[in-house]
Amino acid sequence: IYITSKQKKQSLVFLLLALISWASHASANPADLETGRDIFYKHCKACHGDKGDGKTFASNVLNPPPKNFTAKKSKKELTEERMIQSVTKGRKGTAMMPWESRLTTEEIRAVVHYIRKKLMEVDNKRFSFSLLHLFSQFVFDGGDFGFQPARLAFP
Repeated sequence: IYITSKQKKQSLVFLLLALISWASHASANPADLETGRDIFYKHCKACHGDKGDGKTFASNVLNPPPKNFTAKKSKKELTEERMIQSVTKGRKGTAMMPWESRLTTEEIRAVVHYIRKKLMEVDNKRFSFSLLHLFSQFVFDGGDFGFQPARLAFP
């Protein structure tokens, strides 16, 4: 099997993206969770509730109500990227305000990590999977580096 330089470059890009993804998730340490928890209880609990289920007085007066992080639908829909964007920039048409002027990027990541790990009880592997999916579409689409098992098995 001959591997072209284009294939080598594509493989290197994939490995680099995978390493970056892994490193960003592996770097989350207990201190980050503690920071995230403190931020959640200081700034988020009033609307999203102690357990992240949105069962607060605010849910009765806000339309739409605050996000219930514990709902199956939220666990499916809310990617880490979307949550970071929502905390950073706010959500138009909701009471979710932007926090970029009050929290650092690291604090925003910490609170999102806390919500995902402790309240939503999801891991952050979805991001790694989405990178793999995007990369596989890039690499395997169009025939440049088509995955052709028959060719590999029967040259």
